[in-house]
This record gives sequence, structure tokens and C-alpha cells, in this order.
Amino acid sequence: MDVQSLKQKIIDGKITDTELSNLLGSSKQSHSKSNLLKNIFKGYSEAVTIPNLWKTTLESLLILVVIVGAIILSYSGKMDNTITAVLLAAVLGFLFGKLK
Repeated sequence: MDVQSLKQKIIDGKITDTELSNLLGSSKQSHSKSNLLKNIFKGYSEAVTIPNLWKTTLESLLILVVIVGAIILSYSGKMDNTITAVLLAAVLGFLFGKLK
């Protein structure tokens, strides 16, 4: 329904109470506070939480790969146990120091 026909119905008094309440109810629902809070929380989760989750996941994966790689090289005899311990201490100290 366009504005002119709605205006004419109101002037003529031909608009019913249900039509009027539907028109007023639909405009009221679009500006409710619940939608505002929902948009704020959705924006926060998309802007802050999801990138931090990806960062944490990638850092955890990197730590896991370094640990598993050093252990495999040590068991296969490619690295000495002392070198493995020093490598793990240095790399893991660096990685855990970068985590915040």
C-alpha cells in the first residue's frame, strides 16, 4: 500500500483497527532494542572473536607441528636427544612468549 492511498483511507475513516495496528506494529518491531543488541553482539563476534579464534588455532597448530616434528626426528635418529631438548626449549619458549 502506498502512502497516498493510506492517507486517503485514514482521512475517509475506512481503515480498520487491524490494518492500523499491523502498520504501527511493523514499524515498531524494526526499531526495537533487541535488534540493536543483536546487531551489536553479532558485530562484536565477527570483528573480535572470530579473528582471535583463528589466530589461536593457527598458533596451536604451529606448536603441535614443532613438537611432533622434533619428536619424530629424535626417534628416527636424525637428531641427538640434547639437540632435541635445546630445540624444543628455544622454539617453544619463543612461541609461548609470542602468545598473549
